[in-house]
Amino acid sequence: GLMKRLWLALALLVCCKKIGDVRTVDVSGDAQGTPSAPASVQLTLSAGELHLTPGGAHTIGGSVRSNVKDLDPKVDAASDHVRVNQGTGADGAKIGSELVADWRLTMGPSPVSLSVDAGAAKTQLELGGLAIKSVKLTSTSGSVDMSFGQSNPLAADEIDIDSGSGAITLTGAGAFGASKIHAHAGVGITIDLGNKVDREVMVDIEATQGAVTVKVPSNVTARALVTQASNQVTAVGWIKEGDTLTLGGPTPNPQVTIKAKSGGGMITLVAGN
Repeated sequence: GLMKRLWLALALLVCCKKIGDVRTVDVSGDAQGTPSAPASVQLTLSAGELHLTPGGAHTIGGSVRSNVKDLDPKVDAASDHVRVNQGTGADGAKIGSELVADWRLTMGPSPVSLSVDAGAAKTQLELGGLAIKSVKLTSTSGSVDMSFGQSNPLAADEIDIDSGSGAITLTGAGAFGASKIHAHAGVGITIDLGNKVDREVMVDIEATQGAVTVKVPSNVTARALVTQASNQVTAVGWIKEGDTLTLGGPTPNPQVTIKAKSGGGMITLVAGN
């Protein structure tokens, strides 16, 4: 009895001594990327929330509200990279709902390749109009929301999103101009290409469980190969031939090629804005 209570008191002390007052920590890092040699931007979190928006004065700027000093952001910047890491002196996921780790960051106009490891953090990225060559995002359990409100000044390579048990929502992805979009999630995935697709794009999606929805503009040519465990596929306006669905007539080089796979949820293909 007494030993158990002592252990419990000690465990609480270890966990909670790390929580302090909420402070605001400024973040800024600059790199000199070019369209042919974009700078590498890496953001790494274990917990909390990450908001990233355009319009920054620095390659990466902004501020972080934090109540655990060990989890304050650490910035490492040089001409070819900016890395912002959440400190590793505490486990944010174990601290739970008491944790404040609110990252409000901005990106500037410098050409970059963006890599985000979000852990259990909730991620909201608005990347419209930024010069981004590629986006790679991984999360263990946090939801991922990525949108592109304006077109990308660079010809992009790919968007690669891998989420363990968090849902993925990608909006306006056609404006980013990637040649390949890959999304893998334990639960639902929604990819909306927006109202225009400027170049041929391959969309490769897999959800272990949960629904998959892909929305393309009604004026594109598209071909989709869908694999769904119990054949639950909805595709209004598409022509179905076996496992293949086409939009905008048969063509050897469709503007949008989709491979969609779901273990448990409905696959829905939508054409129209």
